Amino acid sequence: MADETQPKPISLPDESGKVDDLAVKEGEAFSKGKFVEFAFKWEWGAKLLFKFVLFGFVLGINIWWTRNVLKMIWRSGTVRGDFHLDDAVLIALATTSIVAFLGLVTVVAKHLFPSK
Repeated sequence: MADETQPKPISLPDESGKVDDLAVKEGEAFSKGKFVEFAFKWEWGAKLLFKFVLFGFVLGINIWWTRNVLKMIWRSGTVRGDFHLDDAVLIALATTSIVAFLGLVTVVAKHLFPSK
């Protein structure tokens, strides 16, 4: 271990580089608060857009699920069909689907759009 060589220190050039005007303007904008106003407007709009997109997605998935549940119940109720479910299963399927639909939409809506 004693025979290991120590790394050489890094030497930086003494020359000063060109001043980056864009970086200076960006720094001044940050210090004056202009960027904060600009970012706040865009952030608010993006948040609202994504909230509506997420709520629409949850609503769409719930509608798709409810439609499939209704198709299963309808197919089970036909006389000549080959798909039959017991009455208890149909009741459980219908009630849990309704509760899940209402619950998920309510929770997502309250979280995304809180009342102040």
